[in-house]
Amino acid sequence: MMAVHKWGVFEAEYTSSYSYERPFRDVVVTCTFTSPSGRQVSVEAFWDGGLSWRVRFMPDEIGTWKYQTSCSDKQNTGLHEQYGSFECIPYGGINPLYVHGPLKLSDNRRYLIHEDGTPFFWLADTAWNGMIGASIDEWEEYLRFRKEQGFTVIQFVMTHWRGGPCDIKGEKAHEGKDRIERLNVSFFKRIDPKFAMVNEYGLVAAPVLLWRSLIR
Repeated sequence: MMAVHKWGVFEAEYTSSYSYERPFRDVVVTCTFTSPSGRQVSVEAFWDGGLSWRVRFMPDEIGTWKYQTSCSDKQNTGLHEQYGSFECIPYGGINPLYVHGPLKLSDNRRYLIHEDGTPFFWLADTAWNGMIGASIDEWEEYLRFRKEQGFTVIQFVMTHWRGGPCDIKGEKAHEGKDRIERLNVSFFKRIDPKFAMVNEYGLVAAPVLLWRSLIR
């Protein structure tokens, strides 16, 4: 059985039985996770190009988790009613995000704390186009330097905008003006490892998911 540490990332991949013209609009895949205590949490899976779909989830209870998928197209046996389980184990390292958990507001809603109540100070650097424009080595050097300087958060954009009209390969995240008509999965696959590296360095990732200028 797969093991994932508490407040880490569980990931499962599924292969669709059918090809859709616009997967991100034509079908919805949901995965419901049941915790060891019986609590249920549902998250949406995402299209990862071709027939591939993935779901990612952060477990917050030690023990055995069970999960099952549900697809809006119930005839799609590759995505509908897929079952599985994994084991959530204690974390043994020093990364503060995994030791103390994700961020939330304090009970009086005046400051940020970790899930276990540990206070958190938001000291962010605005990398903006850094993630889409940097190589893996450049991004790692940047994160290491910011960690040494005492920053706790990295703010960045995840799609092309103004000063960053394309990524390191000269590609855009999507096509369409008034609405997104086509997603460039390769664009986001290049971002994916760099996004994970932010957390690996004990820094909170604060992305701007979509940036649109009203000036034409």
